[in-house]
Parts: sequence; structure tokens; C-alpha cells
Amino acid sequence: MTALSIGTPLDSGLGTVTLDPRRFNRHTFWCGQSGSGKTYALGVVLEQLLLETELPMLILDPNADFVRLQSTRPSAAPHHAERIARTPTSGCSARGASRASRCACATSICRRHPRQPCCG
Repeated sequence: MTALSIGTPLDSGLGTVTLDPRRFNRHTFWCGQSGSGKTYALGVVLEQLLLETELPMLILDPNADFVRLQSTRPSAAPHHAERIARTPTSGCSARGASRASRCACATSICRRHPRQPCCG
């Protein structure tokens, strides 16, 4: 499996910072102070995971930060745009939705685990 390239080191700017994608096959906890770049950094990692792996992902996104994850810029490399476009995704946004809508969305996510309640 290819290492995920996520940028260059701040101190030298030389080389590439990479992550081992095999380490994302379990739960991932992402934390930091407000304004520290969590959303941007996570977006870079999610983009790389979509491009370079077949890992299944469930993204809980209450602020709708990643609703356009499947959209690509016109300047994107054609093979990357194609890969992103053919990645099956589904999602919903809880922002502004009624409780019933949020529960319907959560239920569709939880169908694989029927014993676990999705909305209480």
C-alpha cells in the first residue's frame, strides 16, 4: 500500500511528510485547538485515503465541512478527478434538519448493525 503524501516539513521544507494508510483501518481520533487546522488537515488526509486506498470510511460531519469531498477543482489531475468521481458515497446533513430527518439519516448509516440504536 502506498504511503499517503500529506505535505512537506515546516522546519526544512525538504522531503515529504507521509502517513501509513494501514493505520487508518481502525477508529481515528483527530483533535486540536480551535483554529489549529484540524478541518483542513483532515480534508487532506481524507482526500488521500479516497485516492490511494479502498478503505471503507464513515465520516460523521455535523458541521457539513466535507459535503463537497467528492467535488474536484477544474485543475485536478484527470486521473484523480475520475477516481474521486467513481467513489461511491452517500451522506446527509444534520444542519437545520428536523430530529426526524437526523434519525432517518442515522438509521440508514446503522443498517449494518441492527442491534445498535441509532436514535434514542
